[in-house]
Amino acid sequence: MYALSLLLRHIALHHVEARMRIFLLGLFMVCFVLSVLPAESQQSKPADSASPKTIRVFVIDRDSWTESGTAVATKDVATASYRAGIQQMHTEQVKTLNKSCPAVMITVDKANADLVVVWDTKTWQQTSWSGHQNEYTVYNVKGDLVGSGAAHKMTNAAKEICGILTGPSPKAPAKP
Repeated sequence: MYALSLLLRHIALHHVEARMRIFLLGLFMVCFVLSVLPAESQQSKPADSASPKTIRVFVIDRDSWTESGTAVATKDVATASYRAGIQQMHTEQVKTLNKSCPAVMITVDKANADLVVVWDTKTWQQTSWSGHQNEYTVYNVKGDLVGSGAAHKMTNAAKEICGILTGPSPKAPAKP
């Protein structure tokens, strides 16, 4: 029992350090992607592709922290494992939306966006094996809801988001 206590204390001490290292690595990766993304988008698109009629879309980065661990002890032996990290889905979401919806311009500058997409992607385990893995909402620059939905696959979610982005503009509410 004393060995298990020492093992758990050791894990707890190194847990904070490991979590901080993983967090800093994830932060570095996000900064790197954000610094490279504008340069790549300028290289891959001709300068005249951003016409005044092109809808500019900002996709909010909603990467999430996940962690799990287990400890097992018997009379003579104790073992433990811990796993943590950032579940990075933002880059995959942007790539999928760009492929499914070439009519819009995806931007990293929220100030210049016409619409904002909030897109949450979960694993099957996080949805209790019954819910949708991709849930999304689309807002205009004033923060008004334009559309929302859910889909099991990321590609289907991207197609549905594209339909909202390129569909007819929502009508303003009638004034009394």
